[in-house]
Amino acid sequence: MSIWGKIIGGTAGFAIGGPFGAILGVIAGNIFDKSKKSSFRYQEIPNQQKQSIFALSIIILGAKLAKADGVVTKDEVEAFKEKFRISPSDMEQVGKIFNKAKQ
Repeated sequence: MSIWGKIIGGTAGFAIGGPFGAILGVIAGNIFDKSKKSSFRYQEIPNQQKQSIFALSIIILGAKLAKADGVVTKDEVEAFKEKFRISPSDMEQVGKIFNKAKQ
């Protein structure tokens, strides 16, 4: 929940109309905050897309963690492949994403 509309509205209202103006400014800021709410609905995303986003995030996170010490070793790559059981058909695509993310 955003509070910035209320803070800015209340401050501006107080500067213009004192305490009564602050109350009106907070009300206006609240209306502004509610109008800016996103219509994003997590439940409406298909499960396949959620799984793809999660898998992509895990690959990127693994690459960044492997790169954290400065050098990505073969042991780190092999450990990633072992833990996440990458299928041979997906190995090329996962490798491309991993290599891009570690840059």
